[in-house]
Amino acid sequence: MMDVRTAAALGLRIIALWLLVASAFGQSPSPSPSSISPDKKWQYIGGDAPKIVEADSNQVALEFSEGCSLGGFGENSTVFWPPDSRRLAFYSCGEGKEHLTLLYQLRDARWVALKTPGDGDKLFERVGNIIEAQAKRKGLPKKTFLHMQWWKVEPERWLDSRTLAIHVSMAEVVHRDNGEYVGPSFGTDLLLTVEFDDAGDWKIVKTHRMSEKEIKKFEH
Repeated sequence: MMDVRTAAALGLRIIALWLLVASAFGQSPSPSPSSISPDKKWQYIGGDAPKIVEADSNQVALEFSEGCSLGGFGENSTVFWPPDSRRLAFYSCGEGKEHLTLLYQLRDARWVALKTPGDGDKLFERVGNIIEAQAKRKGLPKKTFLHMQWWKVEPERWLDSRTLAIHVSMAEVVHRDNGEYVGPSFGTDLLLTVEFDDAGDWKIVKTHRMSEKEIKKFEH
């Protein structure tokens, strides 16, 4: 159980994020993540084997281990529900340097996996290109090896039943062949608006590149 100081810090982070998302995208986010879906039909069960169960029968409807290819889950994994309970965003798949969000949509009373954002796709490539541009501006040789420190794709809020705000963060550092970190480090943070169609396909419709000031507020 978290102590009072930790709970207070988490509360302040949520408030700061709420304001940041609202100002960046001009919409009011939905409430904080909950284990129970808004329609009260589904419940998230955490632990070593996180899953979704039917709230009335406790029957397992979805096991996240089936969709996570990174071999583990984050310590404080949770589920974000949209207002209509037809989709869900699970964070996080991964317990090392990579932490990804798994997306699902309800079809014929079954939870079906959707495309995972940031899993070696154009989003991952786009963020990597931003960091490469930072390194280039610093005058680093083109073949300089940048070692990933972290890659996070984290849901923040459902803005409505079809629209999800996502925070992505990547950091890399100059790395020698012998494993020595020699610096400098580079990184970027983005807030994205992702919209879903009826089939569950999603696309990024807005991108907000966070300033250093915004990142510091977000972290604290």
